[in-house]
Amino acid sequence: KLAIPMSHRPPNPKGFTLVEIIVTISIVALLSAIAIGYSRSSREQILLNVEKAKIAQVILRAKSQALSGFTKPATDPPPCSYGFFIDYTAETYSLFEYTPPGDCIDIFGASTIDPTDPSGDFKITSTEILSPELNFLKTEDDHLGYLVIVPPEPKFLLYEEEDKVFFDRPMTIYLSTRDGSLTTSITVNHITGQLSF
Repeated sequence: KLAIPMSHRPPNPKGFTLVEIIVTISIVALLSAIAIGYSRSSREQILLNVEKAKIAQVILRAKSQALSGFTKPATDPPPCSYGFFIDYTAETYSLFEYTPPGDCIDIFGASTIDPTDPSGDFKITSTEILSPELNFLKTEDDHLGYLVIVPPEPKFLLYEEEDKVFFDRPMTIYLSTRDGSLTTSITVNHITGQLSF
């Protein structure tokens, strides 16, 4: 058996050097910072998308109810219209039934909607609360307040929130994170009621 002289044997490592430890800690800290920042941003993006889907679902429910109302018997007539509205102060969004004062035909010529008018019939059927980490944004002139869906065609009437004035053009729902770092929107077409994301 051939013996290897002691001078040619590799040194027996006793541990890591200080430089190796510092480099390892630096890399771990950098990767952790990237992961934490990415997960926060991803979480907020997911939160925005989930809330956007919930809002779209409520609008689609309003459309569905407007169209299915005509299957009710004549002894239990449906409301003149169904809809969706946003309360920007309370940060909620709701599904409602609405019959204006007078005849259902009056709703087609209405340039304003007044749910607080006691002579009309405005009934909220469900309300959702916006996630506390998000908020609705208002713009100068195209943020949606009310969407009224009038069957049987159906016809889509879009109103702003404050003055409840009818707009003959698409309107948008804007959402943002509390710090304003991420935003998203849903645009509602005034002719077809189609939603664009």
